[in-house]
Amino acid sequence: SHTALSFYLYGVGVELREGHPNYKKSIEKQLGDHIVGDKVVPTNFFGQEAHKHVSAILFSNAGTTAKFNRMGVLAGFGDPRVKLRRIGGLYNYEPGAVDPIHFEIDVEDPDYEEKWSDEIEIYHNPIAVVPLDHDLFPAATHFFLHDNELIWHGPERRVLFSVTKIELEMAADENAVTNQQAVQDPK
Repeated sequence: SHTALSFYLYGVGVELREGHPNYKKSIEKQLGDHIVGDKVVPTNFFGQEAHKHVSAILFSNAGTTAKFNRMGVLAGFGDPRVKLRRIGGLYNYEPGAVDPIHFEIDVEDPDYEEKWSDEIEIYHNPIAVVPLDHDLFPAATHFFLHDNELIWHGPERRVLFSVTKIELEMAADENAVTNQQAVQDPK
């Protein structure tokens, strides 16, 4: 969803080009309006004079149960029988890279780190009458236009997407009781 949001706000998208079987390149391109039937929604929200009083858009796609579960475990509220495993893709800093770097890690792993601010994104309006200072949200990922190019800065370890796998470990006798109850009461 964050990709579609930046396309809409700035009116700039990317086109993937394959020049070699093992190589892809993204090229910026200007986007047209969004048209569905008779409805026309102009793209480039920030390029419209009527929106100059919007300093920025703050966005996060991580206000989820999974995020709250992971943060609870990191704060010491986990259950030893419950294991959380986060699987996803990280931003790839390799020049020209378009595919994310896969990651998979147990939330209980001592090397696992996560902050509440990790998935916060701020999209800055280039024509804002009162621009938002980047320093107000130092841990967020900031998107902005610089010389007509959409660039960003933010945390080094930027998660693009993830899922959290929840596993419940049951003792052999607990599992037997659960299976027995399921047979007796099939609801």
